[in-house]
Amino acid sequence: MKRSTIAALFIFSALLSACAFGSSGGGFVHGALVRVQVIRAAEMEAAVCVGRAEGAVLGEKLTVYRYLDPGSEGMGLIREDVGTIEVVELIDIHCARVRTFECDVKKDEIVERLPEDDAERLRQFI
Repeated sequence: MKRSTIAALFIFSALLSACAFGSSGGGFVHGALVRVQVIRAAEMEAAVCVGRAEGAVLGEKLTVYRYLDPGSEGMGLIREDVGTIEVVELIDIHCARVRTFECDVKKDEIVERLPEDDAERLRQFI
């Protein structure tokens, strides 16, 4: 085989392994960054699909955001921060009831948890 073919196969294998590792629940990104959704929303509270299994704890603060369609301005999406929520009850292993802080949280919006020590470092990826 040609050297270029061998090099291409090696690079492809390395990339495939990295993708499999990153999506298997391991690695830096999964351990430091958890994204879930709002599954029910009311005036001052909501339910989110993050619970004990994902390491949620009472009093934990989470960030809520949504993506907006820029319309004719391009193919990308615009991230809009909605506000902050706090876990007030762990409903089961995968759900929690949260209190909202002066924000209009809607069903299907994205909830993100960032550990304090990794928050600034991860902002560059968001």
